Amino acid sequence: MNKFFLIFVALFVSGCAHEKASDRSCGELKYYSKTKIEIKTISVDLLSRPKEPSFYLFAGESDPYHHYAILLKPEAVLAELESFSKIRGGSKWVEALIEKIKADLPLKENTDIEKYGLFGYPFMGAQKTIALNLIEKNQASIVDFWRIESSEEISGKVLKKVVFARVGYAPEDADAREVCELSGDSILELIERVY
Repeated sequence: MNKFFLIFVALFVSGCAHEKASDRSCGELKYYSKTKIEIKTISVDLLSRPKEPSFYLFAGESDPYHHYAILLKPEAVLAELESFSKIRGGSKWVEALIEKIKADLPLKENTDIEKYGLFGYPFMGAQKTIALNLIEKNQASIVDFWRIESSEEISGKVLKKVVFARVGYAPEDADAREVCELSGDSILELIERVY
């Protein structure tokens, strides 16, 4: 397993015991006036933690510590990118990214999806888009590092269910999306359109 991944887990688990209830509902984003938007939420069942190495994305919008890891199967990530490439008419950047990822498969250890440079132009928010798409399709796992299942294993608690919110003037064509714990604590949000 990736040493950085284990160190990160150990650091955040050691100092944190977090069980707070949120005072907001999933989808109540600070960027939107509550009177002008519609929020559509659904409950999403998550996959159990994959046994094989996966891509991961650290998240945790409600605090600065990003204590969640969203685990994404490599084949699901590739399928999302290939779908995106078709929509974009075979974008050379997406095709190059797909080839970069395929060159690393099969993964030998859990791998940070940010390794592939998904954070700059032309991929602004791509890692979040991929993660949100896969969560909404029930094709992702989420681990909360602040909740330890046993003292022998510093792996965190695998969440079984989350709330998925589409926010906007027409939630089917969301302006923003957010994933939250059942308590309302935000895990990941993405503003996809700004007016």
